[in-house]
Amino acid sequence: GDKEIKSGTTTTTTGTTTPTGGGVVTAITVTTKEELQSALANSQYSTIILGDNISADVTIPANKALTLDLNGYTLKGVTVAEQKPNATAAVPGTIVDPFIQTTITNEGTLTIVDTSSGKTGTIAAAGQYTGALLNEIGATATLNGGMFTDCGDVDGGDWYIVVNLGNMKINTGVIIKNTCPEKTSDTALINGCDQQLFPGDDINGYAPAADAVMTINGGTFTSG
Repeated sequence: GDKEIKSGTTTTTTGTTTPTGGGVVTAITVTTKEELQSALANSQYSTIILGDNISADVTIPANKALTLDLNGYTLKGVTVAEQKPNATAAVPGTIVDPFIQTTITNEGTLTIVDTSSGKTGTIAAAGQYTGALLNEIGATATLNGGMFTDCGDVDGGDWYIVVNLGNMKINTGVIIKNTCPEKTSDTALINGCDQQLFPGDDINGYAPAADAVMTINGGTFTSG
């Protein structure tokens, strides 16, 4: 249900968005894709708490400041990216935007935590050539908890787990992990831009319009 913040105390309501007796609803627990998408679209909520494992692609809008509490559950993407197409038909010297598909795309201000006792909250990529988190140009992401992983069940290579094109801070308690290195040894844990080219491509690759900033204060990073 929702959480009503009133006079410094927190009480649990039963799904209403207009709490009786006044106060302001700022947090909601979601258990389905539909509830998650609805909460993201509602400016009333500044904190979303997972109450179950959810499969969904999520975008944090540019005008939203949000805390996502994984709460021990898994958010896994649903859209599996196709292999990047050959760009031999591109005009020589042109710049090509990155081919990025992730479970979470952050365009706003996002803080990710995991308040569960077991610290098992996870954001997992949907499949091959797909990541867990993209922090867009101009966006801010603070990772205070959670495990960020590849999909862990493909052969022949994966992609980047976390992509930062904006401002990102990674703190103690965060795990970024290649879960199946024997199958996906070419998975990169963190990437700042996409420069992958196929043989014969006549393009310059991609460079963001502004430099990305990343601060790593702690965390565990496991690769193949």
